Amino acid sequence: MVTTAVRRWLWVGWGTALAVWTYMLLSPEVSKELGEIVPTTQRYVASKGLHVAGYAFFAIIVPYLTDSIRFRRTLWFSLVAHGILTECIQPYVGRSGEVRDAILDTVGVGMGLMLSRWLTTRRG
Repeated sequence: MVTTAVRRWLWVGWGTALAVWTYMLLSPEVSKELGEIVPTTQRYVASKGLHVAGYAFFAIIVPYLTDSIRFRRTLWFSLVAHGILTECIQPYVGRSGEVRDAILDTVGVGMGLMLSRWLTTRRG
């Protein structure tokens, strides 16, 4: 059972992390900086892995934000919509939006949803 105080802090952290994630997805500067850090041969795998892992992380946290099954579903759906929308906006901010990335974002949400269900059924 997550207490109300803990849940409030989870919301603050989740919302802040989502805002930072959105900035990273829409900022051409962040993309260039990450491109300089990651070796050329590993950029593709690192980039696609970040899409899956990032959205999986957000989806895993959802059950700890609310007890309402309906609201959880809304949040998971919103994460899928977020992934699609950020890919649609990217061409307008100097990045390349890709359908493949939107699909990987959705896969990440699905993986996070399955893992969160496993974690929450284990804890009771």
